[in-house]
Amino acid sequence: MKISNKTHNLIFTAIFCAIIGGIFAASFLMPDKAFSEVENRDLQAIPKATPESIIDGGFGKSFETYAQDQFPSRDSWMRAKTGVDKLLGRYDNGNVYFGRNGWLFQKDEINKRQLKKNIEYINTYSEKYDDGALEISLLVAPTSASIMQKHLKNNVVKVLPDEKAAMDTLRQESEISLCDATHALSKHVDEYIYYRTDHHWTTLGAYYAYAGWIENIGMNEYERDDFNEVNVSDDFFGTSYSKAPLPFIKPDSMYRFDNPALQNASMTVLDAKLNEKSSLTSLYDEKQLNIKDKYSYFLSGNNPVTIITSEANTGRRLMFIKDSYGNCFAPFLTSHFDEIVVIDMRYYRNSPDKLIEQYEITDMLFLYNIQTLSNDNNLVYLMR
Repeated sequence: MKISNKTHNLIFTAIFCAIIGGIFAASFLMPDKAFSEVENRDLQAIPKATPESIIDGGFGKSFETYAQDQFPSRDSWMRAKTGVDKLLGRYDNGNVYFGRNGWLFQKDEINKRQLKKNIEYINTYSEKYDDGALEISLLVAPTSASIMQKHLKNNVVKVLPDEKAAMDTLRQESEISLCDATHALSKHVDEYIYYRTDHHWTTLGAYYAYAGWIENIGMNEYERDDFNEVNVSDDFFGTSYSKAPLPFIKPDSMYRFDNPALQNASMTVLDAKLNEKSSLTSLYDEKQLNIKDKYSYFLSGNNPVTIITSEANTGRRLMFIKDSYGNCFAPFLTSHFDEIVVIDMRYYRNSPDKLIEQYEITDMLFLYNIQTLSNDNNLVYLMR
């Protein structure tokens, strides 16, 4: 029996409404998720409506994010969408560029205005110690897309943010010692210096940056042969994979670098009010290898303040203000500083002055990835 166009349209409409209705019902029946393990981030909770938030549009934006984050089977839909984008020949899924040989690169932007603000904050803060009481320096890391361009498709390379121009701005406006890790890393592009599925450098990449910075400030670095490379995981899927969970992507391997100074180092993690959260007899948190975010193995992840003690016996103590690139970098510092006060300004929103005085700090290092340095709005808390 031939079905009329009208009947066909009614059947199609009924099926479509049933699907939409099922999704709508599921969104109310299923409990909200607080965290996405695939995306490795907290999900938006249902926002509270207030007259102010409704008028200024904040409620609408938050509710839109909530609806997206709590969409039923969100992780499965993300995998499906990313797979379709790849099959259609697109070079990104809106968040991540699809590189060659299983490489994934996060789409980043350089906020020139915020970059200038942040270097101004650092300059202004360093003026407190222009009497030479502290040796202050800034180490800036390039992104993987900037260094590992041989794994990017040509049409992507043309639209990447201009990190060279951003570094030039830093060189022109920085009033403290500046070390650009681009040169050190560019000499090792055939080595495993960045993760394929994550935006961070590997421990080897961090080592090359460490060697360049230590030389830049006039100290003697440990050679690579002084370290024993220890494999800690062969099953690491990082933040880029979380945003583009493609099938058939091979996991990354993770390594730590050991030497006698590191073996005698320990750390205490503090909260934003400087209360002790945890204490470990090493700089590595073994339990983090059992979760998806295995990079938090280094320094037990991002915390407001971490106090590292070692047996370097140099009489020097470092204030280390960093983003997450500093997590696998910090262990190399234990060979040179008796104590290291690690601060993440995203979580410790206060001036470091109190800690500098308490721990009798002699040196200060700011370490940021160029993308974070140009977008982070938390360095203003240096002025508190």
